[in-house]
Amino acid sequence: LVMSFPYNMALSLIAAIGVSYLTKKQDEASLTAFYSKTNPWGFWKPVKVQAIKKDINFKPNNNFLLDMLNVVLGIVWQMVLIVMPIYFVIKQYNSALMLLLMGLVIGVILKFSWYDRVKKLE
Repeated sequence: LVMSFPYNMALSLIAAIGVSYLTKKQDEASLTAFYSKTNPWGFWKPVKVQAIKKDINFKPNNNFLLDMLNVVLGIVWQMVLIVMPIYFVIKQYNSALMLLLMGLVIGVILKFSWYDRVKKLE
């Protein structure tokens, strides 16, 4: 099962690229509206130019490193939330408490580096 992961990943990538080339292109207005609402980083330069033309106060997202840090922290935080109760159930209290502390620290970091930024955008 684990050995099939690379094949599944490669097949999914090929399918995603193939479908994107086989379907019709989205219209500029839809892409600009999506970009303005979600404000992603990445390969959006033509759409970003249109969004800035449409709204001169539009500020592109330049927080790639912070966003990637938050993604990594979020994944670790979720794993801690899944594994910590298991350690309590199997009576590995030292490990469970260490994971609890780790989860609390990561939760506080995410509160300030991610959640507060999201709330400010609303």
